[in-house]
Amino acid sequence: RDSNKPVCYLNYASKSPLHPTVQEAGCKAIHRPPWKRQQSEDQEVRHLFSSLIGAEGKDIAIMPSTAFAITFAANNVKKMVNDNKRKKIVLLQDQMNSAVYPWQYLVDDCNNGVELDIVPYPQKGETWTSAVIDRIDDTILVACLPPLHWSDGTLLDLVKIGEACGNHNVLLVIDATQAVGILPIDVSNIGPAVLASSVHKFLLGPVGMSLVYVSPTLHNLWEPLDQHGRSRVVEIDHPSSWDSAQNNMGPNGYSEEFARDARKFDSGGKSNNVLMPMVRAGLELATQVNARSAQNELKELCTPLLTWAVSKGFS
Repeated sequence: RDSNKPVCYLNYASKSPLHPTVQEAGCKAIHRPPWKRQQSEDQEVRHLFSSLIGAEGKDIAIMPSTAFAITFAANNVKKMVNDNKRKKIVLLQDQMNSAVYPWQYLVDDCNNGVELDIVPYPQKGETWTSAVIDRIDDTILVACLPPLHWSDGTLLDLVKIGEACGNHNVLLVIDATQAVGILPIDVSNIGPAVLASSVHKFLLGPVGMSLVYVSPTLHNLWEPLDQHGRSRVVEIDHPSSWDSAQNNMGPNGYSEEFARDARKFDSGGKSNNVLMPMVRAGLELATQVNARSAQNELKELCTPLLTWAVSKGFS
């Protein structure tokens, strides 16, 4: 309800209104002094998100946006370009721009034959899935794709695409913001290098965070996008020792040893004392949703509208 008037809100695919439970978590957090913040919240958020995508909490990084996550992936791919004959990056026509700009920048910055391979809209009788798989071969370095096209909702079968990418050693990067929490997603069946999801849609959280699966095969190979103490073993394992007064910095600077899991890729800055409890509350709600049942219910609701649209000449 809004101003005591009934409202039917249909645009969760853009931004979800905050559930009362999430609002309450935020209000409580505003009044909670920082020394009473629960240090376990970060790990709880990782665990809750991982349960939605068939992963483990240790494989989840916390970043400020999905654009940041895709830029993180592109920055690491850039280091692979010079020693690789693969030069193409597969994208969809009119894909969400935050999943495109990082690759545009990589192409401009490399200046050595790297190019975007943009898949056009499917022709009649064709699907995004078949169109993408037709592009996957040994010339492709990365495929950066969503589970569905953000502007019209047409689906991609990421399991089939993931299999094709695996057969050709193509890195698969997924912007799953439009899907996690409402569509079944299992990274063990897809095999992505990276899967990122902003929390402000079907994860029922506020704007300002993206939760990012990073394949454990990359934890020792890839580097974080920014450099800070929160991603280091010394601060994670011994937070009480992180005191400049104790003269911890040696002649070469501070300890450089990274966390041994996806926390290595967390963005810098302290965890937000208000945002994190709200994200956790949203995820607790999202994990109660059975995505397959939700899809069946949505299909039942939407079928009459789709039938009417087809009868009026829309396609």
